[in-house]
Amino acid sequence: MPRLPGRRNADFTDTRSAIVERIFDRVQQPDGPSVSFREMAAAAEVSLGTLRHYFTDRRGVLRAVLEHQHQVGQPFLMQIAAGDLPGLEESASWFLTLFAEGLRSGVSRTLMVGLTNGMAESDVARACLAELLEPTIGALEVRLARHVARGDMRHCDTRSAALTLLGPLVLGYFHQAELDGRTYRPLDLEAFIADQSAMFARAYGAERDPS
Repeated sequence: MPRLPGRRNADFTDTRSAIVERIFDRVQQPDGPSVSFREMAAAAEVSLGTLRHYFTDRRGVLRAVLEHQHQVGQPFLMQIAAGDLPGLEESASWFLTLFAEGLRSGVSRTLMVGLTNGMAESDVARACLAELLEPTIGALEVRLARHVARGDMRHCDTRSAALTLLGPLVLGYFHQAELDGRTYRPLDLEAFIADQSAMFARAYGAERDPS
């Protein structure tokens, strides 16, 4: 039976996903943010025509890569939002440690791909926000709101608090890894996380009745 006009092959989604996974591995390399459309096709072992069929252009591939990273990170986002809730300082330290591990495992490189290309392409910038930054910030906001509700964190703008906690780690990690700061001015990341967690707890911890 002939395929109806405009109807995709049954294996379209599976094939597209397999291509994205191969390109995802390719953009984890140091030159990942600048990989060309032709290099993407080579990494996926498909023709340029096939790559255009599934993604239209390089921006389409980059958006798909960012979406893939979001899917990979979903279990961790759920863990951040709904996982066990220790004291505020310990909770902050747990989150920062988990996110640092994620950065090491490839999130940092994918974020670099989104940020670098998003500077020139607004749709890639929006995908970087929608697939990477906002889901992380949102999950952390939920976690912090639980602390507020429990009474060990003062009432505040939890979005601002989430950015306050997350921002220094991203900058510190990029300084060390993506900008090679570890050879210029090394940073003890564990000590940095401990300091940031303590400062966050002092800044946002609920005031206790001295009585």
